Amino acid sequence: MHFIRRVLALFTEVYQSARKDVLVCLLAMMATSAIQGVGLMLLIPILAMAGIGDADTLALPTFIQEWPLLQQYPLELMLSGFLVLVLLQSALARFSMINNRLLQLEYVDRQRKGLITAITHAHWQFLIERDKSQFEHALISDIQRLQTAVFSMLQSIANVFLIGVYIGVAMLLSWQVTLLAVFVGGVLWVGIAIRNGSVHDLGKQQTATHKDIHHTLSEYLAGMKVIRSHGEEHQFQGYFSNKLTDARLQQIDFMRNHSLNQLTFKWGAALSLCLLLYSAVYVFNVESTLLVVMVVVFSRLMPMLSSLQQAFQQVVFALPAYDNYCQMMNAIALAQCPEPKNPVTSIALTDALSLRNVSFAYKNKSPLFENIDLRIPANKTTAIIGPSGAGKTTLIDLLIGLLAPSSGEVCIDGEKLCADNLSAWHHQLAYVPQDSVLLSDTIRNNLTWGKPGLEDQLAAVLKAASAEFVFDLPNGLDTLVGDRGMRLSGGERQRIALARALLRNPSVLILDEATSSLDVDNESRIKRAIDAISGNLTVIIITHRINTIDNADVIYRLENGQIQLQESAAALA
Repeated sequence: MHFIRRVLALFTEVYQSARKDVLVCLLAMMATSAIQGVGLMLLIPILAMAGIGDADTLALPTFIQEWPLLQQYPLELMLSGFLVLVLLQSALARFSMINNRLLQLEYVDRQRKGLITAITHAHWQFLIERDKSQFEHALISDIQRLQTAVFSMLQSIANVFLIGVYIGVAMLLSWQVTLLAVFVGGVLWVGIAIRNGSVHDLGKQQTATHKDIHHTLSEYLAGMKVIRSHGEEHQFQGYFSNKLTDARLQQIDFMRNHSLNQLTFKWGAALSLCLLLYSAVYVFNVESTLLVVMVVVFSRLMPMLSSLQQAFQQVVFALPAYDNYCQMMNAIALAQCPEPKNPVTSIALTDALSLRNVSFAYKNKSPLFENIDLRIPANKTTAIIGPSGAGKTTLIDLLIGLLAPSSGEVCIDGEKLCADNLSAWHHQLAYVPQDSVLLSDTIRNNLTWGKPGLEDQLAAVLKAASAEFVFDLPNGLDTLVGDRGMRLSGGERQRIALARALLRNPSVLILDEATSSLDVDNESRIKRAIDAISGNLTVIIITHRINTIDNADVIYRLENGQIQLQESAAALA
């Protein structure tokens, strides 16, 4: 019953996401099944006219015998009617198949978009505490298996409709034989359904293995350079190969289980059909015309029951992926950023950005800093220095609004930063981290990413960022930068990132250790670019290099959870 409840929960979710489409699919399935039932009943007079039995002596209920479809018509007309029904049933089946497929794909797209939307609106602290490969696994592997589950579930529903129609037709022909068939089929189903628990366990193992594969691959790609430099590729290859073997063996175990159930069901169905035919002939004395129709009905019914059982097992095998997806969505739902009640469309920094009595601690950790105050004047360059681990980047995340203080306030010109003005505040910012990420695309598209339609400003921002080297490249702005910009040097990547930041025309530019990994020449280029734009916007520099903040207007030192205003860069030397 647990599996049936989970399958019903999945169907309910699919139905609620696209009620009209689901109803159309269900109606098409019902119509297809009904036409098949009519076609089967039409076989009775056709067989009688062909000399197999006597239509006048059929032991059918009176209301069935008086049914216009079962009256004697010319054979040509009956056969033509049968062909029309088959054509109509085939057309409806095609329509149903296409719509079912569209329903699956649209549902999967909605789930992926829903998960991406939830991730993008989740608290930053929640995101940095999670393994990113878990999101990739849910988006790719889990939802792909979910698509298989939805397909099998819709296939099961279609089979249920058909089985219902076939049983209905069989009941009209001989209710005694039909009840015996239902009993035998039920026993077969229960006997095989007992194995659903092991199928579900295999599905759980597959989910765990796929998670490990995504995690391992993500870790390897992120640390590929170090791994290859140390000659440790074989270690990764061995671990990855083991996980692939685990996944393969789990699939083989599922197929063995699946094929054993098919074998059992087919053998049981053949035995049951023999038993039913024997009972129909020698126990219930079914008339020959009805017997032929019943043979057709039961010969189709048993494979449908087998197909239903197989489709249900496919759903059970995929349920752990659905459960993992639901757990992921529930966790993210609890970590959603608050919705703005009265959203602000624009905000300007004209006086100062400040922290007022701010404390912050990560989950289950000691406070990183307590009751600190900070004032960053507008249109000035403010530097924040301190040793590694002091919390400089966390402080920036608070100023940006990615993290919320445990207590205290972040204020823009005295106005508290909150859900209502957070989006407007983000549109005023440009952020350049230590390791800037470039897309595997052209320099042009990397610059205009998020800000299309600003082609006429590219030359100006490249010059402002000391990135004129772009115009000396053979393909200029259309030069491909490679994966994460690996075709460019570190200094070139940072200058492209600075130009991209300036293209946003921000009022606040944040440089988080943006020059810490560069050589002296590239650091000097970026420093000159920063000095040139100082005074035109608010610049916040996070660094541990004193020589990069010679011209800073305000300098703070963050250490041991406290922040102190410094007199000058010279005093720190």
